[in-house]
Parts: sequence; structure tokens; C-alpha cells
Amino acid sequence: MDAVADRDFLVEYHASAAVAMMHISRLAEEIVIWSSREFGFVALAEEFTTGSSIMPQKRNPDFAEIARGKTGRVYGHLMGILTVLKGLPLTYNRDLQEDKEGFFDTVDTVLSTLGVFADMLSGMELDADRVESLAGESYMLATDMADYLVGKGVPFREAHGVMRRLCRYCEESGTALSDLPLTEYHKFSSDFGADVFDITAAASVAARDNPGGTAPIAPSVLAADFGRLAQQVRDADAAGADLIHVDVMDGRFVSNISFGEVVVDCIRSATDLPLNLHLMVHEPDRLLPGLMKVSSDQVLVHAEACAHLHRTIGLIKENGNQVGVAINPATPISAVEEVLPDLDIVLVMTVNPGFGGQSFIPAALGKLRRLYDVIQEHGYPVQLEVDGGVKADATARDSVAAGAEILVAGTAIFNREQSVAEAIAALRDAANGVAPGQ
Repeated sequence: MDAVADRDFLVEYHASAAVAMMHISRLAEEIVIWSSREFGFVALAEEFTTGSSIMPQKRNPDFAEIARGKTGRVYGHLMGILTVLKGLPLTYNRDLQEDKEGFFDTVDTVLSTLGVFADMLSGMELDADRVESLAGESYMLATDMADYLVGKGVPFREAHGVMRRLCRYCEESGTALSDLPLTEYHKFSSDFGADVFDITAAASVAARDNPGGTAPIAPSVLAADFGRLAQQVRDADAAGADLIHVDVMDGRFVSNISFGEVVVDCIRSATDLPLNLHLMVHEPDRLLPGLMKVSSDQVLVHAEACAHLHRTIGLIKENGNQVGVAINPATPISAVEEVLPDLDIVLVMTVNPGFGGQSFIPAALGKLRRLYDVIQEHGYPVQLEVDGGVKADATARDSVAAGAEILVAGTAIFNREQSVAEAIAALRDAANGVAPGQ
């Protein structure tokens, strides 16, 4: 008797459609706000906006607004079917004739809205410069600065109070945190050092390497078109790269010669992103002074190339740079275990170093996972990086699952089949939803 009167399947569809439209509506609201003149974060393609009847300069995000409005229509159909069903006795009743019109309209509404949104989002352009400038002007980095003080030995309760007073001071004086001189910071805490200015929006994102966070992607310019090197670096920057990976080779540690100090300076002048400097050189200490010109850059040396690894790490840290050690595929993790407490990064090579375009070595994944387990066991604040043969496929997913938090990719990003932006997006998608060490 109940079977002919049951409409639970319709209620479940309407409920799912309502949830989907709720999320579409929320996104639509963000687009309306972000595309407004006051925010200016994004620009919609002209075919998805309409002009104003009064203000000729204005473009209204009509499709986003209409989608937001249609959400109420779908909600109404859900409430309609629930209202029809709420008082019905067993077996079929004529009231159930009312179950079809709302269902068909909901299907049409959801499918058409999804189709329009797919096209609208694909043509939406982000004003990265505008977003970055506003991020620097806001107080969003206050928590990062509190964490910075904690790293200096200040209890978080005190660090929180310092930043609260500092932000209030900035508000009253009309000054941004990034504009304060170090002397002003010292009025609130003597633990602030010159490296407080290394706390930027980009550095904040890179530090969020927790599961579900934003694992940095570092395009390797060894695979770039050297004739357009500066432009390729700018392309990677504009496409959302987090770091720029630069392989420095001396013809001794590896057979090839790549970039020297002058070229590294040129790369640095083409981007504000930190450089991930990978020194594949014999006796790196002799090259460090010429390469460590910006403290926000990361400097990585090979364990196999350093006669006194601990001393080399100390030289890099004294300059204020993040320091990393790279190990080749045949090098055991014991080569870095003793210095792990002093490191920020360990680079696990997934190809033999020296040239690009090589195939990923699957055996390196076991080493990566063992190293990840050691780091987690001791609680070391060390990021794992992989370099070599990483593509937008299982190599990226498996690397992250084994513990990698920074993905270096060369030919997977700089190639003739895709734009740099498409390649970076594909690489992110490949590792999306995978947490380090899963």
C-alpha cells in the first residue's frame, strides 16, 4: 500500500537539488561582490553581463544574480512536495498529481544554471595584482605574525596580545602592517626582527601545508624556453605558481652547466615569488654569497656534494634563508637524519639529477614515505619536496600521498601542448584531495 504512495525518491532529489543550488547561490553572491567596482577582484566576460539603462559605464553580473534568485524557486519546489506528502494516508491519492510540475522545473533549473555557470567561470579573469595589493594592505597576516613571535619563544597568549595592540595602533594611525618600520614593531615587542618583513601573503599560503591546504607548486625553469626565460617566469607567476624552481649546475657535480649568478638575478627580477634554488654543484659554499641575495629565497644543497653539511646549512641559515638538503635516488635517508632538526626542506630526487625530461623513478616513493614518517615521529617542521618526472597524473598524486608537500615540475609545465596556466591547473587538479602521508 505504501509503495504506490511513496515519493521519497522525489523528496531526496529535490533536497539534493536545493543543496546544489544553495552552493551555486553562495558562489553567485561572491561573484557579484568580487566583480563590483568596490572590490574589483574579477572581471566577467561581456556576454555574461548586461548594461545599465541609466549608467552606460556599468556592467551588471545578471547571470550570477539570476542564479541566486532561482535558488529560491528550487527551495520552493522542495517545500511544495513536502507539503503535498505531509498529510497523505497510505495508498495512492490524487494529491500526488502535483509531484510532477515542480520536479520537471527543478531539473530544468539546475541543469541550465550549471551550464551557464560552467561557461561563465571559464571566462572569468582574476586581477591578481589587485588581490595581492589588498592582501598586503589588510590585517590578514596578523595571525602569521603571532605565529612568528611564538617561533621566537613568545607564548601564544602574549603574542596574540602584542598583535592585537599592534593592529589597533595601525588602525588608529591609518598605517598598514607592511608599512611600519622595524622601530615601530619594537615598541610592541623586542622579539621582532628584520625577517618579520618576509611575512607576505604568498609566504602565508606556502606555509599552509597541512592536509587539505595549498601545497606549493614550483615550476622548474630548466625546462623553460631560454630565449623567453623572463616571460616564461612571468607566465608561471601569473598562473598561480607558488615558487620558481631554479637548478644551478656547475658541470662537476652533474655533467651539465645551467644557470649562474647573473641569470639567477635576471630570474629574480622577473617575479616577486620566492626562488627555490637547487644547487647541483660541487662545494656549494663558494657560490652561496653570490646567490643568497634575497632572504625570502629557499636554498637547497645536495648532501652528496657537501664535505661539511652542517657547516653549509649554518651559512645559509645565518643569511636568513630557508634551507634544504637534496638527496639523489640512490642516497639513503640516513644522509639527512642527523641534520633534520636544522632544516626547513628535504628534496627527494625522483630522477637522477643533471637534465630535464626524465621519467619518474617509482622506487623513490618508498624513501619519501619513510622520511615522512621520521619527520612526523619527531615533529620536525620540515617540508618534503619532490623533483623529477612529476606530471599531472599518478606521479603527482602518489608523491603527495607519500608525504610530498612541494611539487617541482619542468616539462609538465613548460611544453608545447598546454599553456603554462593550463599545465599548473592540471597539476593542482591531479593532486587535489590527496593529503600528505595518506
